[in-house]
Amino acid sequence: SRCPAFVRHPDWVHGGGLYHVGCDYRPMIDNLMDLTHETYVYATSIGQPEIEEAPVATSFDGDHVVTSRHMENIQAPPFWCTALRGNGFADDVPVDPWQICHFDPPSRVMIEIGVAYERQQKNLTEKPERKLMTLAMDAGGMHARRVLDRLIAEERVAH
Repeated sequence: SRCPAFVRHPDWVHGGGLYHVGCDYRPMIDNLMDLTHETYVYATSIGQPEIEEAPVATSFDGDHVVTSRHMENIQAPPFWCTALRGNGFADDVPVDPWQICHFDPPSRVMIEIGVAYERQQKNLTEKPERKLMTLAMDAGGMHARRVLDRLIAEERVAH
């Protein structure tokens, strides 16, 4: 499994399930591989302008496609403020959130979202050579579609 180790750890829980959607599945993958829409669609909960402003990095290993966005030193959106307060943390200090979207064909998308404090910032400060790769915001969806197109073509040739 390509899931990060923490996902399989018994102390962690996850939300998810099977959803039947009456449409072509590829636009849904496009939507989940680029979370820029959170800025507008979820403006009162998890959205904030920094999501749209942060560069997106895209990578792929065979058919596995990853898009990631890391933000630094920003105010937490309303949902995160509530979660921080609920866990005994201050909600009025800058945080370092991230979004990492994993795609595996034909239609599995796993989204990892998190937030850190000073420790992550300290690491970034101590390693200024660390650069984020900036690509077009739709690169993750584009690479996922290329994988799907190739697999569909291979399946047609095989049959």
